[in-house]
Amino acid sequence: MTHGYARCSTNEDRQDINRQTRELKKQGVEKIWLEFEHGDTASKEQQRLMLDAVNPGDTILTLELSMIRERVRSGVENARAKGKQLGRPPVSEASIPDSFYRYYKRYNNIIS
Repeated sequence: MTHGYARCSTNEDRQDINRQTRELKKQGVEKIWLEFEHGDTASKEQQRLMLDAVNPGDTILTLELSMIRERVRSGVENARAKGKQLGRPPVSEASIPDSFYRYYKRYNNIIS
């Protein structure tokens, strides 16, 4: 049997664990263990239950570091697909506050 472990640091309202579940299923995982715990938490109940349930010859799929990178890439793609603006918002002359120009003139006078 192939087991997979999916974990998010916060609750399901703030992070989408379904993406991890889909990726584990793509890898052929038969049993997926879900956990909403911070990575530094010493006691992860679902992880412990998974480790207790595995038998000799079973496979556990975590790919922790590579999965983190893959989750970041997948999360960016997921956000873009939902139409979310990523990165800094575009700057235009209209979006720059008036106070910037006031202080910028003072700054230029000081360094000149």
